[in-house]
Amino acid sequence: MPVDLLRSPTQLSYTEALQASQQAPSILQNDTSWGLPWPLSLLVTSDAPEKWAIYENLLLSCLRTGDNKSALACLEKLKARFGEQNERVSGLMGLYHEALATDDITLETILDQYDTKIEDAPTNMV
Repeated sequence: MPVDLLRSPTQLSYTEALQASQQAPSILQNDTSWGLPWPLSLLVTSDAPEKWAIYENLLLSCLRTGDNKSALACLEKLKARFGEQNERVSGLMGLYHEALATDDITLETILDQYDTKIEDAPTNMV
């Protein structure tokens, strides 16, 4: 039974998250949409919001199951669509870097970057 990719990854069991992350390569490969760079993409796109929710959910499932290659591909799609300065995309980039951290020093650096972002924009809780 296929996993509902619109369902929040926090509500998925590990098995369901694994099934979702295994779908990522084919979903990413079959995405034939072309795009303009952000912010021009906002003016001419006919993409449904569900598409971007699926990419975000796939990203989180891939991070959870260790498929960093597919996670990066999802993140790149989101960055191309919404821009790196988007608060949500920025938060997802942080999660991606946390998942790839190989030692405590790297993780501390990432957490310090979060503190800096919160100091710069106190209302940004993403």
